[in-house]
Amino acid sequence: MSHSDEWNFSKKQKVFICFVIGCMVAWYVPTYLAPSMETLVMISREKLLGYVLFFSLCQVLLIEVLGCHEARFLNHPVRSFILFLLSALGASTILLMLVWLLEYQFIGRYVVFYLSFFSGGLCFLVHFCLAFLVQKNPRRVLLMVSGQNKNLILESEHSAVEKCHWVEDTNLSTQQGLAQLCLDQGVDLVVVDNEVNASEEELLSVLATGVKIVHITQFWERIFRKIPAQSIGHSWLIQLDLKLRNPFIKRLKRTFDILFGLLGLLVMTPVIFISAVAIYIETGGPVFFRQKRSGFQGRSFVLYKLRTMIADAENGGAKWAKEGDSRITKVGRFLRHWRIDEIPQFWNVIRGEMSLVGPRPERPELEESIMKQVPHWKCRSLIKPGLTGWAQIRFQYAGDLESTEEKLSYDLYYVKNSSIFFDLEIILSTLRSLTQGSR
Repeated sequence: MSHSDEWNFSKKQKVFICFVIGCMVAWYVPTYLAPSMETLVMISREKLLGYVLFFSLCQVLLIEVLGCHEARFLNHPVRSFILFLLSALGASTILLMLVWLLEYQFIGRYVVFYLSFFSGGLCFLVHFCLAFLVQKNPRRVLLMVSGQNKNLILESEHSAVEKCHWVEDTNLSTQQGLAQLCLDQGVDLVVVDNEVNASEEELLSVLATGVKIVHITQFWERIFRKIPAQSIGHSWLIQLDLKLRNPFIKRLKRTFDILFGLLGLLVMTPVIFISAVAIYIETGGPVFFRQKRSGFQGRSFVLYKLRTMIADAENGGAKWAKEGDSRITKVGRFLRHWRIDEIPQFWNVIRGEMSLVGPRPERPELEESIMKQVPHWKCRSLIKPGLTGWAQIRFQYAGDLESTEEKLSYDLYYVKNSSIFFDLEIILSTLRSLTQGSR
């Protein structure tokens, strides 16, 4: 492992670190800091262990919902610290309610304070130190790719690019050699594409120095968590492993879809009713909107939404929805901003036409033109479309071909890396995005 990669922990590793910290603090506080009459002191060690695990699990979930892992620690340390404290305080509050329901006694205020301050503070401290070390020891990356690919990488998200130090290959000469350049410049990673201008012997000499060589597709996936359609080919498709096709995982995902779909409709019924009344008062009926969409393996289905546009919005044919679209009503603008218009799609999830998580279903009329201009668009149909998705929380609303192609790169990443845990991350991130509004 190179010197810079030692500090580039994956998100899973950071989640595990926070879980361990939560467990240690939740065990230590009742054992050594709490008064003798504290509820958690008087219960059995077995029960305490259960509460410890519950607190730590709640904390890591709230850390994801609040976006603590995405925070810019060095730029906004106070804000990041507050977010971690809030995650621990929220977990302590949930634990307090659970203990009251099971033990008929409240947790003391000192225990709540100690749990929140030490667990949240230590999680923040670990993340801050890792962010500081990454900034001081960024990956030194040599891009041996085409000019177009190099520009795409350098113009991408600043938060990901700033973790890398780009080594120029202008000093590369036939006398010096690629391996010597890597040694002289302290290169950690060499990124190549199909147009790499280096012989097999040169690449082997680079590997012999301990420097990693990755294809540009792997680099996009590892650093940016997306896969641009231009960087993949038939070989990528052949090696694609659809984990969600596993019979057990498939049944488990379907079970979650049905349970959460029913729960979502049940909980949101009052919101649907109030929204329907508001729509009817402003523009009359109908309050629901039905639209044909492309689903799993290209099969069409009828998608249900609350109507947010004027009744005859598409008399002239299918059109892209754009920011500030004049066809959107006042009530519709509010519903779209908070994604309330999409609540009826829980019914599509229950019916099995959609899943909770997956690529957003596109309209067949628009899809015909998209497939002609955007390569590998059909890859999205390898899995069910979703109520929310990786592209929805990582990129703004797509209103043209250029933004649609960018969203496809996130959909391709999801198709390749789809799993139950990834779905959970997306759902928690969606909860965070709902508090900020969207579209």
